[in-house]
Amino acid sequence: MTMPMLRFDAVTRHFGGLIALNAVSFEVGAGEIVGLIGPNGSGKSTLANIATGLLQPTSGAVYMEEGRLSGSAPWRIARAGVARTFQMLRLFPTMSVADNIALAMQPGLKTGYGASIFRTSAASREDAEVRGKAIEMLSLFNLEKFIDQPATALSIGQQRMVELARGLATGPRVFVLDEPAAGLSPPMVDRLIEVIRRMRKDYGVTVLLVEHVMRLVQAVCDRVVVLDYGEKIADAAPSVAVNDPRVVEAYLGVGRTNHA
Repeated sequence: MTMPMLRFDAVTRHFGGLIALNAVSFEVGAGEIVGLIGPNGSGKSTLANIATGLLQPTSGAVYMEEGRLSGSAPWRIARAGVARTFQMLRLFPTMSVADNIALAMQPGLKTGYGASIFRTSAASREDAEVRGKAIEMLSLFNLEKFIDQPATALSIGQQRMVELARGLATGPRVFVLDEPAAGLSPPMVDRLIEVIRRMRKDYGVTVLLVEHVMRLVQAVCDRVVVLDYGEKIADAAPSVAVNDPRVVEAYLGVGRTNHA
């Protein structure tokens, strides 16, 4: 396995008396695309939230290379190079697509808001660079023609693609994708498959993919980690994991809860 980019070390999370995650450990190598799958309520989104600082573990920790992420604020984790999408859309609906992407890039810019207001030459150059980057990212999804449209002018599937473009525009080293195929049509899922592959090939991004759509998982993932009731029950290539009796039972077993 390549050098670990992300390492989950015995990550445990309690919500009162509920054990959402129980000593989950695995690694994501630099340049890998690793799927995180499991039935509803298995702890996938909880683990994604811990990886990006929205939740803290009850015990255990998450590391990025040699640095500890756990205990850091979400903005510090983002500054370290970890981008994130969410199950629920988080675009600013009345802002243009361009401004949604530009806002995400703002922390990495050299000029501040004051320079933009007074239209200094440095700010003008940087504004042009930001717009160029936005067009580059949107072109991955064939959405560049919508750059000046408000986010609400796009379909739900298109808005989800803009969220991916916004995250990729920040130049992440790690991209945590939380159910990016939710609400997408089959042709858009095909586009998503192509884009996730390009994230690694063209931009060198390591991907942790939380997903239910197995067609997407099997098309892009090198490995899948399977959770059930907060415990890791498999860590293998997709073709191996889907035939593991424990995984089959987790997905098809009776009496399972249906909460997220």
